[in-house]
Amino acid sequence: MEKNIKKLFFVFLLTIVLFCLLFLRIALIQTDETLKAKAKEQQTKKITLVSNRANIYDTNLNKLTNAKKILKALVFKDALNQNTLKEIGVLIDDYRLEELKKKDEPIIFTAKTKIKNKDILFFEDRERYTKNNSSPTHLIGYIDKDKEGVSGIEYFLNDYLKENRYSVSLDFLTNRKKEILNKDDFCLNSKGNKKDGVVLTINSKLQYILNTALQKHIKSGAGLILNSKTGEILAITSVPSFNPYDIKKDLNNPEKPLYNRALQKSPVGSVFKIVTAASALENSIPTNHSYCCKGYYELKDTKFKCHKVSGHNTQDLKNAMKNSCNPYFIDLGLKLGAEKILNTTKKMGFTRKISLLDGLVCNEATLEDENMKKGDLANFSFGQGKLKASMLHIAQMLSIVCNEGIGVVPQILKGYVKEGDFKNSFKPIKFDALDKNVCETLKDILRYSVEKTPADSFFIKSGGKSSTAQTGQFKDKKEILNTWFCSFSPFDSPNYILVILKEDGNFGMSDLGDLTNKINSYISFSS
Repeated sequence: MEKNIKKLFFVFLLTIVLFCLLFLRIALIQTDETLKAKAKEQQTKKITLVSNRANIYDTNLNKLTNAKKILKALVFKDALNQNTLKEIGVLIDDYRLEELKKKDEPIIFTAKTKIKNKDILFFEDRERYTKNNSSPTHLIGYIDKDKEGVSGIEYFLNDYLKENRYSVSLDFLTNRKKEILNKDDFCLNSKGNKKDGVVLTINSKLQYILNTALQKHIKSGAGLILNSKTGEILAITSVPSFNPYDIKKDLNNPEKPLYNRALQKSPVGSVFKIVTAASALENSIPTNHSYCCKGYYELKDTKFKCHKVSGHNTQDLKNAMKNSCNPYFIDLGLKLGAEKILNTTKKMGFTRKISLLDGLVCNEATLEDENMKKGDLANFSFGQGKLKASMLHIAQMLSIVCNEGIGVVPQILKGYVKEGDFKNSFKPIKFDALDKNVCETLKDILRYSVEKTPADSFFIKSGGKSSTAQTGQFKDKKEILNTWFCSFSPFDSPNYILVILKEDGNFGMSDLGDLTNKINSYISFSS
């Protein structure tokens, strides 16, 4: 009997101890802040209100992206009705409204005006692209619906622009029924610096001038303005342009608006005569070397025609450049030979790739080789045959003439804004190319080529060369021609190089002389 009593007492004590331990555990759970936080976290909802990729700036820190403010509204279920939405400028049909009401979370709308309503949270967002003419659309590129870069800088700097994004999120609590608790206790959290971004060498004023001029006067082509002393690309454009918010309609457009003509190689034509002239001067062929143009150059059984059918008669280098006389430059090229012309071509940067960003590259020009036949050399001497080059290479060539024989490589990246501060990383890339005296002579020749032509501006003296390039492509049994004009200004101390390309043109000077005049005049007023 005594043993049973002891056993019962022991069981009783053990039960009390177990109950004490259980109550202690419950008390610990109630006071454990970590577990409390986890429980709270399970009830916390997060909505991303703003998610802006890092900015893209021009050289003066003007925004080329994220420039336009837009008003947005986070609308909770209690305010999801036609009247309230109409008050803030949102028009929506009944069917769509009913679909939105079925969602468990509040809905974000773009609003036109604010109203006082406890069930609507207004906030500021940014539009990635702005419809104006101050932006190099093709260079910047565009993003997809997931905000991933697809082309241009958006693509080649995609990781940087994503990692340095600025975002704002809203945290709020819900109960088990997913009802929002205490709207007065909302928590807005921001991440990143809204000023951070990449800075380009683009000058928005000059970009506006170039965009506007080309869109008005050229259906298909490209343009470039380069700082001749530093190599900074101040403006670059390709026409036709595209709408970054509506890419689908341009994907199968025969005019190829998504194609960036400014960075692609094209048949060059007579602007290459600058290289042939430089090679002649380098190899001691004087400017008074003459040739009588009869309207063609006959090489065995082949006649290479001049654009002036009746011929230019006797020409020296200065007049042959102004008149763009093909037979004169064929004669010059055959006297020099392939090796000498190709050597000068290499010195002037045509065999180099031009890298704007990691992966964004203008490939080297397509050239003839040293074993070219005489017929190929004849074509090459005045910029025809296999020869293709980008307008960046043409601008680089002119920089050598402007800088007494020192070339500058075109660049687009100026630096970064980090934590609100601008960090300049730009350094000119220069290379020795030609003798100073050769370039002084070329500069005078190119000034003479522009004098008393449609390209000669009353406001600013310039030098340059026009071009009409055969493409080898035909439309309605007629060969398609590309026309060019490259120029530098002001003549005495050049700061700017302008290169324009028109696809499917007629004649370089008549197509682009007046346009070159206008752009150079606008540049002179803007500087």
